[in-house]
Amino acid sequence: MNLTSPGIQFVAQSELDFLYKVVLSCRDKRHGRDGIWQLAPVQCTILWTNDSATKLEELAERIGNKFPRLKRFAADRVRKAYGNHQDTITKPNYARRIDTNYVGYNGSQIERIVQLYTREPDSGGMVFSVFHPSDLSSRRRPGYVPCLLTGVFLVHHGEVHLNAFFRSQSIVEFGIADLVFLRKLQISFADQIAGVPLERMPRRRGPPKLRPGPLNLQFGRIIIQDRVARDRSGFLRRAEIMDEWLDLLREILETKCSPRLKSARRMELVG
Repeated sequence: MNLTSPGIQFVAQSELDFLYKVVLSCRDKRHGRDGIWQLAPVQCTILWTNDSATKLEELAERIGNKFPRLKRFAADRVRKAYGNHQDTITKPNYARRIDTNYVGYNGSQIERIVQLYTREPDSGGMVFSVFHPSDLSSRRRPGYVPCLLTGVFLVHHGEVHLNAFFRSQSIVEFGIADLVFLRKLQISFADQIAGVPLERMPRRRGPPKLRPGPLNLQFGRIIIQDRVARDRSGFLRRAEIMDEWLDLLREILETKCSPRLKSARRMELVG
């Protein structure tokens, strides 16, 4: 019996390093009748870097210029999952469930977690959920069940870790947007708990200074479809875009960000 996992587990130096290594590992691993490339499972720690925003923005811009269809397709999904706090018939809004109203629960999960931190700064229970069991019965299409299922914040040695769990991710279509959302969520949470007055903390108190730490990600699977950015108007062939997609990513990994992009504000690149 072969007990070797076909997936991967690694530490990435940046978000771009994560994207590059996972796509290369996923390449040509065919699964099922539709010819998708599938890698399962994937576990990765992505270290925090100060220039992650500008490099992700540069990658998004270059891919959008080269493949406008892919840019439009990803932007539509960002709007539905993260953008306007409104559910659609094809997808629940992830940000709404985290920030405002979860199914059967009124209020912000993030606000409750901040309250928990003020009582228990060392808590391992700072958990939020996107998936709800009712999504299985409300499943109007295969992708209706959220890809991002749940997450856990943890304050460790002055860093705010974000642990997130995905059932699946289409990395070429949505990988950039998912990473941007998670980093923005992590930064926002770190800012909120760093702003809690010390007099509200227990005698143990939390660390006086907090900074974003790693993203620790678990994926049930990561896929790349044969027909990318597919909708009623058409699609892109995987075989026709993957080499150029990887080249664009490799170029940014090997060079510094352009001076124009260095002035971009932190994590304001998508949405």
